[in-house]
Amino acid sequence: MSDLVIPFPTLGHLLDSWLFQHVSIPDGWQRGEPFGQTRWQYWCTANHYQIREGVESLDGRPLGSQAFVYRKSLIIGPQKSGKGPWSAGIAAAEAVGPTQFIGWAKRGDAYRCADWGCPCGWEYAYEVGDPMGGRHPSPLMHLTALTIDQVDNVYGPLTEMVAAEPLSKLLLVRDDYVRIQGSSIGGKRDRIDAVTS
Repeated sequence: MSDLVIPFPTLGHLLDSWLFQHVSIPDGWQRGEPFGQTRWQYWCTANHYQIREGVESLDGRPLGSQAFVYRKSLIIGPQKSGKGPWSAGIAAAEAVGPTQFIGWAKRGDAYRCADWGCPCGWEYAYEVGDPMGGRHPSPLMHLTALTIDQVDNVYGPLTEMVAAEPLSKLLLVRDDYVRIQGSSIGGKRDRIDAVTS
């Protein structure tokens, strides 16, 4: 989305490229093609991942949610506008993508998938001063709605996306959850659960 000007620091540019490289369109005529965000999806991603100006890591550790301007996002739109697949792509990114702010880029810095456990070989070169992203060390995610049919609006596309490479090398679909391949010791972390409220 190079024609959309984003006037604030965000991980949105990195995530837009990461989604295109790692996520496939889950259904329809373009099923299996790279997931390219529409303008409204890109704008929502950029805003949700907006970084507070001047934040720095604390003792070399990422700040987590405190680095971001917003802690939550609510997307409301008409049916068939792409909310479910976009949400599924963001869920995949939260599981194994660069959604954590880890500092400001210097000359020569890049996001390299190989550094974060992804074997695809993709790299993203930062501009000096860009916010840099990294993978969450122990994600535990709940896709929640009132009924399981409502959860399936996101969980269904997510499982289709996970079936394609390179996500299939990072995420494993189980009966009622997605296992995030990582270093979970007891099995209670590194997963995406489909739950009802």
